[in-house]
Amino acid sequence: MGLATWPHSGGLACWPSYCSTLGGSCTFATVEWDARLRCDLSCAALPRWQRQRRSCLPRQAFGSFALGVAVGALSLSAVQHLRRAAERNAASPKQDEHSEGSLGRALVQAAARGPGGLDLKARVAYDLVTAAAEAGVQEFSSSGDFAAVGRQAAEARGELIARAASELGSGHADVQTVAEFLVDAALARAARCAQGAGGIYSELWTLDEGRAAVASVYASRAEVPLDGEGAVARMLAAKDILIDEHPRLGESSALARPLFVKVQPHVFTRTTHLALLQVFEVFHGRAQYVSEYSSTEKLKIQRLLDATDRTPVMRRARAEVAKMQGEPMDDEVWRRLMWHVWFERHPGSKKCGFEHVFVGEASEDEHGRGIVGGLHNWFKFYLEEQRGAATYLGPRYKGRTTLEDAALNPYFVSGRFTWNLEGQHLVKDVGGFFVGVSPEWQIAVATTAFFETENLERAAARQWSRDFLSRDIGFVRAARLGEHVYRLVVRRNDAGNLTTFFAAQLGTWDARARAQLDEELPASELQARLPGLLVLHGFADEPELLCCASRIAAAGCFSLRDALRHLRKELSYSLEEAVVAASGGQSQELSDLMAGDFRLVVPEVILAYEEGRLRSSHWVELLDHISARCGMEGRQLLQPLRLALTGRLRGHGLRDLLCLLELLEHGAPWSAELLPLSGRISALRQWSAVASNVAECCMEL
Repeated sequence: MGLATWPHSGGLACWPSYCSTLGGSCTFATVEWDARLRCDLSCAALPRWQRQRRSCLPRQAFGSFALGVAVGALSLSAVQHLRRAAERNAASPKQDEHSEGSLGRALVQAAARGPGGLDLKARVAYDLVTAAAEAGVQEFSSSGDFAAVGRQAAEARGELIARAASELGSGHADVQTVAEFLVDAALARAARCAQGAGGIYSELWTLDEGRAAVASVYASRAEVPLDGEGAVARMLAAKDILIDEHPRLGESSALARPLFVKVQPHVFTRTTHLALLQVFEVFHGRAQYVSEYSSTEKLKIQRLLDATDRTPVMRRARAEVAKMQGEPMDDEVWRRLMWHVWFERHPGSKKCGFEHVFVGEASEDEHGRGIVGGLHNWFKFYLEEQRGAATYLGPRYKGRTTLEDAALNPYFVSGRFTWNLEGQHLVKDVGGFFVGVSPEWQIAVATTAFFETENLERAAARQWSRDFLSRDIGFVRAARLGEHVYRLVVRRNDAGNLTTFFAAQLGTWDARARAQLDEELPASELQARLPGLLVLHGFADEPELLCCASRIAAAGCFSLRDALRHLRKELSYSLEEAVVAASGGQSQELSDLMAGDFRLVVPEVILAYEEGRLRSSHWVELLDHISARCGMEGRQLLQPLRLALTGRLRGHGLRDLLCLLELLEHGAPWSAELLPLSGRISALRQWSAVASNVAECCMEL
């Protein structure tokens, strides 16, 4: 469970870093949007602009660059740009509603020129889409029809897109300005990709262009009282979503305040959200039965997969999966994989992975109590709150995260809630989900995690640890997303289908936390601070494990950075380097040891592991047994034994290191350097096999 890779891969609080380190807009809720959109706003168009320019780019670069720009344009949300521009121009002088220019031209110029190109017609278009979305939520609240949430907004948005496309095709648009805007967008996206150097999960977080801006009223370690609509309006001036994580002490379920104070309607008028609403309706209609998907249901699901596949974050995840699989993936192969992972049901299960993670389901605990299964999607929870089916009962965070610390991160919520599902009253004692993230990001992250843990070897190489508490095949790891660190959990069934993916907040890794790494601390303070820091770096939050690791890390160190370096060195397995040094004549000591006593000790270590005797609790008996079998004692015995278990000739006490390796089975940031005990035994087996073959060849010669 590693937050970031050990020193050679760059990342979170990654080891390398240690070693070097709208307001003002009106609403037309009572006006038919269709009639407003179809009113005659057209007049004389701009003359066609044409210009040829010699390019400094090689001709062969045009195709790929143009494709990149085009793909970049696909994911730009016109409504998002209009909304933000409207906020920035709320105080600007009003233009005449009947000023020159068609609606299509207004939209194109608004997108291309930003605030300077936004006129009243573009603001009216935004208001119409917003009104359509608000009307959809109201209809859903009374009918429970998920598709109704986005039906009118989708029609309004489609009309706007058609008009903008018509304007572009007519030749009346300022092509130079639009092209410059698209190039800037493509370059900005490339810059975000370059910033995601902290590992694949950090990169995916950076690439989520659909993530909304979120604020919490329970922030800055103090409660911020809501003084009516004025406070809400002020906070929403720069935010898309406002949540209230105040503890609900003494409040009954019937009177409990909602978690979501406000969600700006434009947030769920994006293409992927509209497609997600259609899939919500698919599973809402299937709540009472289990059968094969109908052709209509399959079409709606495929539309969601296609919509997410066109986004930058999903494209990056797809490239990462293709790299892991070792082969390129065309669209058809990718569709089959995504369907198998997310929507296929195992014969022994009534639900698919998507239904559990995004939609939620009814389950039971060991006492037969009805509990909420899954429901790890903020948008679904928001909709359930809107129709009065879900009730947030207050924050609950596991582990070391306090409510005050959690409030500093509005993008993740963990708490207790109830859910009335088809007449069943279900409870979730601790349920968490990211807030404001796009559907494509959630699918992309879970899909990447699923393929990273497809086999034990790949999972260990990518810092995942086995989740032995899971009934399914589960893995856990830590990952940094933005300035916060989370524990990610992914599980699958025997048939290779995703069963769940969720997260828990571990803590914050910001500039303040990084600045504390170089403070000189007494030994007692160093050991006191290390456990929390180790949890952020992917070590399981197990008291005995953290105590042992902190004791080894702090030995001879005066700062947290030095302690982390020391622990990394002690846990790194260097047998391969030792073999190279011995065979290359770089170390006579290693050459002599591997040619003599090491050959005798390795088989005994492997046998002790297989028989369950390679344990710190049996350390004295282990030494006595190997000593009797090999005729060694003292340093002559301990040196080859240390080389077998650590790959080095010197270091911390072997018994403590063996104890830590046992405890790390609860979870650690595994990598090619940090191998679990089982991985070290596998390396010894390989060395022993090679050594035996070499010996046989020498005898034959």
